[in-house]
Amino acid sequence: SAESQFPLGALSYRQGEQYLVLLVIEGIYASLVAISNLLVISVLVAGRRKLYQNNYYYVIVANLVACTSLKKVELSFPTTRFFLTISHYLRRYEASPWTRPVHQSSCGVTRRFLHSVEHYLANGVFTEEYELAIFNLSVLADYGTLFFSILIALNRFFCPLEMAAFRNRFVSNFIKFEESLCSCMFDHQVKFNVSPYCFLHLQMPVQNIYYNLCIDFSKPAQLLISVIVYCSYAIVLILLAIYAGLSWKLRNIKHTLAHGATSRISLVQTKILRQSTIIFFLYAISIVISLSTEFMDTGPAANVFLVIYLANFSNLAIALVVRMCLLVMSGDMRSILFAMLPFGGEPSEPTTVVSQMAGNAPVEGAFII
Repeated sequence: SAESQFPLGALSYRQGEQYLVLLVIEGIYASLVAISNLLVISVLVAGRRKLYQNNYYYVIVANLVACTSLKKVELSFPTTRFFLTISHYLRRYEASPWTRPVHQSSCGVTRRFLHSVEHYLANGVFTEEYELAIFNLSVLADYGTLFFSILIALNRFFCPLEMAAFRNRFVSNFIKFEESLCSCMFDHQVKFNVSPYCFLHLQMPVQNIYYNLCIDFSKPAQLLISVIVYCSYAIVLILLAIYAGLSWKLRNIKHTLAHGATSRISLVQTKILRQSTIIFFLYAISIVISLSTEFMDTGPAANVFLVIYLANFSNLAIALVVRMCLLVMSGDMRSILFAMLPFGGEPSEPTTVVSQMAGNAPVEGAFII
């Protein structure tokens, strides 16, 4: 049924049998994203000597993949609910007069484990310590993904600069700055959540789909929680601005190239432009959906489900596009992937493009995030 006594997030709206087909499609799509993520991680680990040596770009990529993988800690909520469901059916199994002797002799360890899970999840609600731990990891993953995405976008934006040494020094300093900023944000989150502040999801049916509540109503507390909530949106808007500037820059480069050098370079620049446009569009959809949930009443369960479903699908689409672009557009990673496959054959040429125009540095790779 659409109703559930499990009042966290969108789980209560994901129980309807009428949406089973959509949930299966989403599950298959999520499996493809997970496979591509494991593939990228394998390539980054197998080619660590080749990729990370004097190349800050792939160091940033590795951190981005780590942050997006860390985001999967949110699976701990539905996974724990899965154990609760098993516990419920085992209790019914235990109470049956036909199976009680067998259950007492063979399932003692399982019963004690599931009872301990129920102890920490009394009445179907997670403990505050459990929620805060997962919340801190999730926020760290969110901000890490955003910051390292900005790093890669800036790396691609400054690629055609004439002085390669300046570019490497700029990226190196920016990495140190972003690492310090991420560390400060994570420390702030941990200290902030030790106090009685927390994000709540759909605790009452009269509230919106997603909202933020702070027990302390003082102005400093409200300011801090507003910074946490809306800083992520601001960072995404900055990232989108970089994408727009990069697209405009590549368009100008394409039109100003010398006639003899346009054939090879224009092809790669066009691929980068198309890729940035696709990711730009997916990010825009995700932002609009996320913002709309804060102002939308619960209403019928069908409308809520479809909005949440579209939001999840857009986020999965971003993850899949990023992984596929890493494997397809990056010549270094593609060559490592072919070397890992016993039937892959000869690796294709790297996507590094050397400009024939005097005074221009090579355009390294053909990938942005």
